[in-house]
Amino acid sequence: MRECEGRNGGMTRNRRAWGQLAAAFAAAALLAGCAPGAPGGPAGAPPADPALSRLRPLMGESAASAEAKRDYRTAAAQYAALLEAAPADREAALGLARNMRYAGAPAQAEQAARTALQAHPDDPALLVELGKALIAQNRAGEAVQPLERAAIKAPDSWAAPAALGIALDLLGRRDEALTEYEMARALSADHPEVLNNQALSLAQQGRAAEGVALLRQAVARADAPPQVGLNLALLLALAGDTAEAEALTRARLPPDQAERRIAYLRQAAAGGALPPFATAAAPPLPAPPLPAPMAALPAQPLPAPAAVASAPMAPPPSVAPPPPAALPAAAAAAATPAFIELAQAGSEEEGRTRIAELRARAGQAGLALALRPRAEGGFRIVAGPLAPDVSPAEICAAFGLTSCWSAGAG
Repeated sequence: MRECEGRNGGMTRNRRAWGQLAAAFAAAALLAGCAPGAPGGPAGAPPADPALSRLRPLMGESAASAEAKRDYRTAAAQYAALLEAAPADREAALGLARNMRYAGAPAQAEQAARTALQAHPDDPALLVELGKALIAQNRAGEAVQPLERAAIKAPDSWAAPAALGIALDLLGRRDEALTEYEMARALSADHPEVLNNQALSLAQQGRAAEGVALLRQAVARADAPPQVGLNLALLLALAGDTAEAEALTRARLPPDQAERRIAYLRQAAAGGALPPFATAAAPPLPAPPLPAPMAALPAQPLPAPAAVASAPMAPPPSVAPPPPAALPAAAAAAATPAFIELAQAGSEEEGRTRIAELRARAGQAGLALALRPRAEGGFRIVAGPLAPDVSPAEICAAFGLTSCWSAGAG
């Protein structure tokens, strides 16, 4: 890191290249959209045909195998066949949407996700896929609403805040984006994809040394995809450290691709133009022609969120229950919510005003703040992540509040 920070002069000379890094952020930052996710097999109701029912596990395995080999269009075609036989198969719908996005057909991925949401309204994983498909089409503004809904429906999952951070970054809402990345990091135990995206966000804000530090942390993990190392090489080249940048590139690409990319890195280090290829997560792989059935997926409107009535709290029992046994220290730490709800707001504007008032205290406490929609209407302001040895009561006191609500993990 000292080496990187000592080259601030060189980074200033490379403003043109940094600007192009920001312009290409959608391609480089959406790491989850450039690398395969966890393949899923069929889990829907079995079709009427017994023979096809017996074949479904094999079809699911074949689709997953194609996805693992990065043959995304073949995988998409196989997930589409599973979905045609069982339209309510959620896992097949997710596989279809995901692989169409990987294959460079985000509009069809959007259609697949919207269609599946008709059968599975407000399904968090489908909402995240819809958000990613919209981001891939440069429609980040439209992606915010389904991703916020996914965060409400699956507060323990890091997928929604990680994708929401990318959308907010693309909209220029940097502080909110960094908050979402911090939440995703807390929920994912610093997953390399989240570290990668936060690093690129920081680099766009002129905080390249912090971005390099995060990418080094990500690269050190065994589950880091090659794209993370390539993005670290890019930031190092822009900082003037071409030797390490070239070594990282050669370790992650075949020789011919590595030399082409290194030529771009040298051009960037010299202050020249930086082609979009240099910030792509990886050179695209060849794919077979788009299967014909995929072109006819009907577009469906996003279903309106289901109304959820706030259930009244159950009355206390007439006989007081015995006091709970003391939890062991490890269990007590696990029981502490990762985030806590500080306040509620009737409108987004009111919520953002309140966050602005609380932000100074949040920084002093080492916490991130975020605005989340409430299923019952309105918004809630959450703070976190909480350290295991910090109680919600202490956080309330730090913000000068008399009461807070445990908000689970996000």
